[in-house]
Amino acid sequence: MLVERNSFIYISIVLAILVPWIFNFTKSISNVENLRHIVNHELKAVVPISLRFNNEFFILPDLIQASQVQIDEELRALGVRNLEFVLSDKIQGGNSSTRYMMDLILHHENSLGISSDSLQAAIFYTLESIHSNDLPFFIAQTVLYHFLNADVEVFSKSEYENFREDLEFEIGFGEAIHEERRSEIISVLRSLSLTVRPISRLRWTIDNNKLTNGNDDDVVINFPGKLSKTVKNDSHTTFKIQTILEDQLDLPQRPRNNLQIRLLAAYRKKTFSNMNLILDKLSVIEGHGELETQLKELIAELSKSQKTSWLDYLETTQNMLKSLDK
Repeated sequence: MLVERNSFIYISIVLAILVPWIFNFTKSISNVENLRHIVNHELKAVVPISLRFNNEFFILPDLIQASQVQIDEELRALGVRNLEFVLSDKIQGGNSSTRYMMDLILHHENSLGISSDSLQAAIFYTLESIHSNDLPFFIAQTVLYHFLNADVEVFSKSEYENFREDLEFEIGFGEAIHEERRSEIISVLRSLSLTVRPISRLRWTIDNNKLTNGNDDDVVINFPGKLSKTVKNDSHTTFKIQTILEDQLDLPQRPRNNLQIRLLAAYRKKTFSNMNLILDKLSVIEGHGELETQLKELIAELSKSQKTSWLDYLETTQNMLKSLDK
């Protein structure tokens, strides 16, 4: 009888300890899964785009609305959940150079152009495109498949799709390449390294004898275990080298001539990928209620954000991941 009583007391104590723990752990998992649903099915990266009309003789009151409808429908057809483009006919505060801008320019033929060093594009349209009501289609196609195709590309992939964290390579200079050109190339490498650091780390070594094989006028880039690229020394050498390295970073492909636009898309996508990794860790690691609260606050801020750059959000998620790895 005494044994049964002691067993009952022991079981009661164990249950008293375990039941609250199980309840709290189950509640924590439920909270994490709710956040995961929000991140993957409800939260959107909102990208504001200003339209600037360069011909005041035309009044096109429904143009933005019609273009917006086409963009939204096409994104749904593509199955892109976490992305939204918002068109506006004016710059809503801030510096225009830090916002996506599309100029509408009356021209003798329909065409487009994308700046290589700013967040601007130009749509050249004809009178016929106005009369046939094709201009909304041109605007939607420019946004989705040219100007901001980088965002469409990365957000069409898995929520865990990520970018190359490290890119290691060797570079060698032929003997005929003078010191000034070598310094110019190294300067480009350092500049690119700083530019892409939030996404990938560039690491390189210089080995002239091993790589150039006596070809005096060559620059050779070798990616260990992969491939080598040889670039002839001319006025386009630095541009060619940067292009080769960009191709190895797994960044989105378009617009080909604008690294900044592709990087901004990568910031947004990597922020989402990081949030999923954080949720994975929170679902199996206890005692991180503060991080869960911080993530909730970040999600709430992202749901209202129309920032062009998500670099600060990306850095926040990277710091959260580091704290979970300690």
